[in-house]
Amino acid sequence: MTNRSWLYVLFILAVLALAGKCSAAEKWTRAVVADEVAITVHVVSIEELNHKRGGLVVMGSVRAAAHGYAVLYRAHSGELKCNVYVTREPTAETLEHEARHCHGWTHK
Repeated sequence: MTNRSWLYVLFILAVLALAGKCSAAEKWTRAVVADEVAITVHVVSIEELNHKRGGLVVMGSVRAAAHGYAVLYRAHSGELKCNVYVTREPTAETLEHEARHCHGWTHK
């Protein structure tokens, strides 16, 4: 399996891990009901990540030391879509975190 294939496997596992549980360390609230979402993962360098998220504020503030971020939006077709931007070697924790955002969860 290629590195990119493993990334998708990890992302799918992170999404499956979302089933009703949230990290005790973070407080989450559901801002949007987004059960069916088309997710696109963009793998970028840390420099690209910082450039792409520069000045971006979505539902609050952007973390200073981000390893990734997600942008959930409704396409013209009405379909919910989510673009996830992660660094080249994301952790399972980062993928799970961004998957939560893709499913409508935000930080309290």
